[in-house]
Amino acid sequence: MDRFVVMVDAGYLLHQSAEIVSERASTKRHHLEVMNPAALINLLLEKTRTALGLTTRELLRVYWYDGVMASGLSPLPDVHFRSGIVNAAGQQRGVDSLIVTDLIELASNGAISDAALVTGDGDFAIGIEMAQKKGVRIAVIGVEDTELGVSHRQSFEITSRADRVARLNVYDLSAVMRYVPPATPMA
Repeated sequence: MDRFVVMVDAGYLLHQSAEIVSERASTKRHHLEVMNPAALINLLLEKTRTALGLTTRELLRVYWYDGVMASGLSPLPDVHFRSGIVNAAGQQRGVDSLIVTDLIELASNGAISDAALVTGDGDFAIGIEMAQKKGVRIAVIGVEDTELGVSHRQSFEITSRADRVARLNVYDLSAVMRYVPPATPMA
């Protein structure tokens, strides 16, 4: 099948984006406003097409994996929200296993020929290898700004296994997101 998929670990994307857009003042996702969710999805699609050299492939869908509610992204065309959980410490859980499971299932069913993973976690290495054994080309997309000193925080395990590696930077992100500083308490 000549279709591609984009799988977004929202925790990774939003944490990294908050740090960059805030110029390192925050890494908190609630300090980040996605001004134009459709433009963010289009940015991810364009970065995927460029990284994998996709000119004629059809999009299957964008999977948005998050431990919290969809924050306005699920009503967008071709975007499917997949929910993990948030533990008592406010950390998302279960997202990694959902991504790996979906990637392996789509590859095994021949539903995709290419996939982009927006993540940094080394736990995806086995999923990448298994999908590649089924003939799927994999790109991993990171978020970094070397001028600010914000590294992509992607594990060597995934960047070394991926067929392609691409990065989003401050210029990409500032067009679709902005920093919302925390309110100052009134004296």
